[in-house]
Amino acid sequence: MIDTIIICSIFGVFIMASFGFGMNFAMKVMKGQEVKLELPNPIKAINEHKEKKETEKIMDKLDIVAENIDNYDGTGAYQKEIPR
Repeated sequence: MIDTIIICSIFGVFIMASFGFGMNFAMKVMKGQEVKLELPNPIKAINEHKEKKETEKIMDKLDIVAENIDNYDGTGAYQKEIPR
């Protein structure tokens, strides 16, 4: 019984969201505005994700270097290994 109520609620929210998007689209068409539907580019998303990962690795290395500089006391104590 509770499953039916949850499913009906989810579909109700989905229907209302679809109606809202449809009304927004219709208002733009009626006003004569350009309606541009952008489809996601999976290749671009993968490349951006790879660049983000590489940037994070570099930033992690720089954080370790900065921490090593802060902890430097003339000896090798309290120094962390920098990953390659």
